[in-house]
Amino acid sequence: MDEQKEAPMKPQCSNCKYWDREKDSGNYRAMPNSGMCTKAQPFWDVSEWKPIGTKQRYSPYLKKMVADEFIRTLKDEHKDELFFVQDGSDYQAWMITMHNFFCACFKEKDDEAQVRIQG
Repeated sequence: MDEQKEAPMKPQCSNCKYWDREKDSGNYRAMPNSGMCTKAQPFWDVSEWKPIGTKQRYSPYLKKMVADEFIRTLKDEHKDELFFVQDGSDYQAWMITMHNFFCACFKEKDDEAQVRIQG
């Protein structure tokens, strides 16, 4: 008896557990075959300001000496993230992709999620 092998799932957004075309009611849903990548986190949420150097200045707001130079770094719990989203206001941002886009963070959806996308 010949066993038919199931074709491997294409590693593209529509098959990825991080991609969701139903996530938000934003304008991207009006574009066929597009969705949002939930893996892409807002840069402001996953990073923080850290002081660098020893230079200090007086802060009238805090009424004390504070570091004068800072650099934006990833928070420890996000140190392995590969990409982020950011808009000019740091209020809200999404990574919108077409269904056939692919990235290195692809993770296959479970069967239930896959049926919802195909159905």
